Amino acid sequence: FTGKAIKPAVTVKDGKPKLKKDTDYTLSYSCNTDIGIASVIITGKGKYSGTIKQNFNIIPPKTELTVISSGSSYNLSWKASKGATGYKIYGSTDGKKFKLLKTVDADDKKTSLSTKITSNGKKYTFKIKAYTEVYPQTFYSKY
Repeated sequence: FTGKAIKPAVTVKDGKPKLKKDTDYTLSYSCNTDIGIASVIITGKGKYSGTIKQNFNIIPPKTELTVISSGSSYNLSWKASKGATGYKIYGSTDGKKFKLLKTVDADDKKTSLSTKITSNGKKYTFKIKAYTEVYPQTFYSKY
């Protein structure tokens, strides 16, 4: 998600040969500016006819965590991800198996957010995913 129209690259083939945009087909997009499900419509042209609609997901941008260890707790902070309605913070004690530790609601007015996690004597590695709920689905950023 960027706030601007997303137009992913499209490859159209008839068997092995790749077809040429604007010669053999045209593209149009719908719902491709907001987080959620967007579509590209491929319409045949010249000797090609018909239309094909393919959906693609627009997800929130990822964000990076800053982690400061303080005694028996961790203070985590991050920049707000544009369009996110919340954040899921995952932790791992082995760096491999991450489990959900906390969910934080987004605040549209803030450019950064933070939370505190008690360590209970464990040493954690953290990851964060921004998410946006677009009923009936939830769209997650990458780690």
